[in-house]
Amino acid sequence: MKHFFTTYLSRSIRVVLSFLLFLLFTNAPSLNAHGVQTAWCWSPDGENIRIYIEHWHGDSQNQDCGAGGTINVAVAINGQAPATYNNIPFVYNHINTTVTNLPHDSRLPIQIVSTCSDANVYNDWGVWDFPLPDGLCPAGGSIQVTVLKGNDCTFDEGCDELYPASTDTVIVPADCPCGPGLPGTDADGDGWIEDCDCDDTDSNVNPAMSEVCGNGIDDDCDGVIDTDDDDGDGVGACNGDCDDNNPTVYPGAPELCDALDNDCDGVIPADEVDADGDGYACDDCDDNNADVYPLAPEICDGLDNDCDGSVDNVGDGDGDGVAFCNDCDDSDPTVYPGAPELCDGLDNDCDGVIAADEFIDADGDGFLLCDDCDDNDPNVNPGAIEILDNGIDDNCDNLIDIPSYCDITLYYGACWGYFITNVTLEDINNNSGCGADGYSNFTSIQTELDPGNNYTISITGDNYYYQYASVFIDWNLDGDFDDSGELVASYIWLNYWGTPGTASFTIPTSASGSYTMRVISDYYGYYSTYASCNTYYGEAEDYTINICEDPDGDGVCSNVDNCPDTANADQLDSDGDGQGDVCDICPFDVDNDIDGDGVCGDVDNCVDTANADQLDSDGDGQGDVCDICPFDADNDIDGDGVCGDVDNCPDTANADQADSDCDTVGDVCDICPNGDDTVDNNGDGIPDCSQALSLSDYADAWKCGNNNNKIYLCHLPPGNPANMQTLCISANAVPSHLSNHTGDSVGPCISCGSNNNTPEILNNNAIDTDDFLNVRIYPNPATDNVNLSIGGVHETTLIYIYDINGKVVWQEMMEHTHGKIGFDLSSQLFQAGVYTVHASNSYESFTEKLIIIK
Repeated sequence: MKHFFTTYLSRSIRVVLSFLLFLLFTNAPSLNAHGVQTAWCWSPDGENIRIYIEHWHGDSQNQDCGAGGTINVAVAINGQAPATYNNIPFVYNHINTTVTNLPHDSRLPIQIVSTCSDANVYNDWGVWDFPLPDGLCPAGGSIQVTVLKGNDCTFDEGCDELYPASTDTVIVPADCPCGPGLPGTDADGDGWIEDCDCDDTDSNVNPAMSEVCGNGIDDDCDGVIDTDDDDGDGVGACNGDCDDNNPTVYPGAPELCDALDNDCDGVIPADEVDADGDGYACDDCDDNNADVYPLAPEICDGLDNDCDGSVDNVGDGDGDGVAFCNDCDDSDPTVYPGAPELCDGLDNDCDGVIAADEFIDADGDGFLLCDDCDDNDPNVNPGAIEILDNGIDDNCDNLIDIPSYCDITLYYGACWGYFITNVTLEDINNNSGCGADGYSNFTSIQTELDPGNNYTISITGDNYYYQYASVFIDWNLDGDFDDSGELVASYIWLNYWGTPGTASFTIPTSASGSYTMRVISDYYGYYSTYASCNTYYGEAEDYTINICEDPDGDGVCSNVDNCPDTANADQLDSDGDGQGDVCDICPFDVDNDIDGDGVCGDVDNCVDTANADQLDSDGDGQGDVCDICPFDADNDIDGDGVCGDVDNCPDTANADQADSDCDTVGDVCDICPNGDDTVDNNGDGIPDCSQALSLSDYADAWKCGNNNNKIYLCHLPPGNPANMQTLCISANAVPSHLSNHTGDSVGPCISCGSNNNTPEILNNNAIDTDDFLNVRIYPNPATDNVNLSIGGVHETTLIYIYDINGKVVWQEMMEHTHGKIGFDLSSQLFQAGVYTVHASNSYESFTEKLIIIK
């Protein structure tokens, strides 16, 4: 339905409406304040009466109203009984605006009801709207509006003019809003008078109707036929708007992430469907996981839960640079992956292991193993006193038989205006103040000096009193500054106005390494030349000097230079052997040619065996002298201990290298290990020895019998394969024979002969037969009688029947015959059970089971 009150501009309605507007506020406290204004108008959309109540600009009470305060209003039209409108909602706070600039319908100026404060002052205004009452337009009349009370909204100001004593007369514009139920003629009885109805003869036409597409009528009286645009998106339902109540939906609209068919193409994109039910769809970076969506709480699960592009970004609670999810203790900055292990009983590096030495105090001296340089001796620990001449580092300071440098003894207190403010020596330029107890340890501040050179030190004192200063260097590293030559500068005058004192000294030519330098100040009246451990009113500071001899001039001292005679400032040592690459004979071989053949190990093909020629016959990267198979690149790939270059079956293990037919192919990989597999008479690419062919396809040399109508066949008797025999059989019998006798091959048998090297064809005395030893038992199982049909007996053959215990219950000898033997099983020789029938001769054997049932 159209808006309840629609501005109908096509008609000219001139009505003079006198408004008697009383704005009466009740339940408002009378407080002292600078004043309040009230005003009314039509709202900018022309559909509501709007009341503005002014508050002082910046008044905190505005926030009370802005939090949801409502008002109750009574409205009387033309003197009739008032209608009450309760809980009219607060719309918003209009901030920092003068009354004349408040938003309103331009057809009716702002009506100021009370002017307790200056109307031109910029103020903040509370805003309440309620609909234009029925019957107000266009007949004319009076209206009385009374604000009964404020609900949860405090007005912290008061003014008598909130209750005006007179009324204002307002000329209502000609286009006063129309509405249903107004006085006047309504010919079609649809509730809309003719002044507001564009066709008062048709009850289906009035401003409240929806436009019917395609009927040629202005159904909703908006002045446009067959065009409706209820949502103001520029496209009406008649023009394809599939939801004319939603301005984001119309043909061609951009698809939004709202699960609607915004572009009216009949399809809601799949990515607008919330697959995981977390309330987010196309803006969800993982719509298959309900724990992942924009603004979701980030947890340590390897996922970007809040879709901000970062995984597990939960924060870094201890500020150690490692986020919570990756830190095993995010409350301790000394604990994080990769942290150095400290002697604190914690898993500092987060590897899941706390070093054992952080719990052990084996000698019970109160110092843990990780801090104690000898945890088996209670007299040795960081708190012990160094004992001279015992060869032990008693106090664990890495100095044996050298005491720790003396503490400063103070006379009359420290730094009574006598302290050092700056020490400068080459790279040392340190500003300081008075150290605790008159001592400052600056040994972490260092400089490099050259042996034999002269240097000037500059010392500045505070600007209060005169001072003297001295400089000591412990040249012999004995833990004191008492030895000859260790007082390198004395009586350095430090003027009281801060002028630095200077002194020069020469580094001994024999000096090399790191030394402690002590600078000490003293009140000039009590100055002692030997005061390395005590001071009157002054202080002491320790520094480190590094004496460096650098013969190759690369800026690296020779005592630490990995190529002291060859310049290499980068100290590159690729193999980590302590020799820099520029002077290392084998810069990439930590063993430096361990076999001494002149070839560095990183390129030597036999690292541990000398082979200057680097001969590698098979090109496998191993030199011949250390290659187990110097002529076999695969180095005995079948692992049988025979190198591939001489292995007669290089891909199949056969350590015995058996080659029965001496054809240089081992039996385990020979197609016909006892025959000639080089013959392919029919040219099919398959050795003839391995297949059954027609007689004409075999080589003539393999034919035998009368008129050469048979074929030689090498037969390996079962149970005695070494006693192979060349047979002469019909070509038609070859397929069956090869099928039944695995290992047999077509052609005469071949052996290595007596010299074990030359192949010898065994076709003399070939047995001319088409049959081989066989035994057929029937019926089987048997009950009353059983028959043995025996064939292929070409020489003396023994036939046995054994019971299940291996006992012979029957035997027979047969010679060169075929036949059948029948048994009556009623004999006591045969009881119910399983028997074995076995036939054998010098060439072959046959075994079959016999089952007797009684």
